[in-house]
Amino acid sequence: MLRSLSTLESFYVDQAVTIITVSDLEGIVNSLTLQKAIDAVVMMHPLLSSEILQSDEGYSFSKRENSEDKLTTLGQIDKDKRKEFILSELNSPLTKTSLIRFTLLLEERIGIIKSQHISLVTTTHHAVSDGMSCVALHEQIWKVYAELASYQPPTITDFPLMPAIENLIPTQYTEAELSNYIERYQKMAASYHPFVVKAVEQGEAAVEMSYVRKKFTLKQTKAIIENCKKHHVSVHGALCAANLLALKELYGKEGNLDLSCHSPIDVRARLEPAVSNNAMFSAAIGCGHVETVTPETTLWALGENISTTIKNHIESGDIFKSMLTYKEMRLKSKLACSIGITNVGVVNLPPKFGKLKLTALTLIPRIPLPMLTASAITSGDKLTITYPYAKPFYSGNVIKKIAEQAATYLLTL
Repeated sequence: MLRSLSTLESFYVDQAVTIITVSDLEGIVNSLTLQKAIDAVVMMHPLLSSEILQSDEGYSFSKRENSEDKLTTLGQIDKDKRKEFILSELNSPLTKTSLIRFTLLLEERIGIIKSQHISLVTTTHHAVSDGMSCVALHEQIWKVYAELASYQPPTITDFPLMPAIENLIPTQYTEAELSNYIERYQKMAASYHPFVVKAVEQGEAAVEMSYVRKKFTLKQTKAIIENCKKHHVSVHGALCAANLLALKELYGKEGNLDLSCHSPIDVRARLEPAVSNNAMFSAAIGCGHVETVTPETTLWALGENISTTIKNHIESGDIFKSMLTYKEMRLKSKLACSIGITNVGVVNLPPKFGKLKLTALTLIPRIPLPMLTASAITSGDKLTITYPYAKPFYSGNVIKKIAEQAATYLLTL
């Protein structure tokens, strides 16, 4: 056994939460060389080359007897088939015996060696990854691939076994501090009753994942960023505010309305010791913002308040207190959330890996639960917001309306 899973990691296992990462490239690829690169990179990470075992004491990571992860290659994949495949990945949870899956999608038939559009799709268990590490994993794979393809010795790093994030929290908080945090959280939960889009009852229907993607042009992305700077609001704050105001606008709620957003915050640099992006484990801790929105509330005022909440949550240490009390509080005293917004931010990967040119990177979390979520990433200087959702809880029509209205708020500045 390598180590036990934490409460949060176990939650991801129970709910079968995974992250789909897609890197799109143009050029010539050799799938055999890519397989060698994948094998080398997986072996760098103890958790990626492990499996999850279950006993009366709970879940634990254990070294896999067979650590080979076969790359599946599919040819003649056009735009429509590509989306069909991503949907199939969203609806295919990983088993506990393999925590990552790799697929190479080719525009041409398998065996055709020519410059073409290709996509590497990885499905990674959230118990061993977050958005930052998924991005870094793709960079590692393509870097090693480029080295192997040019007959250079690959850059191999032996990463240590990553402990549960609770073991890396820097400050030892007293029982009084943690009790005070729980009391404040419970008071907030009792005071606010955030509006949530009513989910359809599941009934006998099986849960099916789908997604809506909203892409912004280079000009639109630059305009959003510049206006955020002008109003001293973080891009994340603006994204959260736009989606919350979209909910209020779409559902015709007049007067004051309680709205809430949940934001996973990357704390890698704040852990002790600090953790790099290329360490494969889950290091995003949630921060909640609740606010009574009035008809006069603007995007910038709401975005500034959300940004301030996140800043205070980090500086006060509440972001760590929430993790330390997750089992005792978050799983027992749940505060309704209007929408959850994940923002990986700007991804600056090398534009070329040998004969391959990176054109885009996309993240889509698989959350088969009755909750609204959105995932944002800026790759190639273009912002993309992806809205994964679970049927029958929500319909594509509902999600498209939210995405379009949020985009309208972001672009009407």
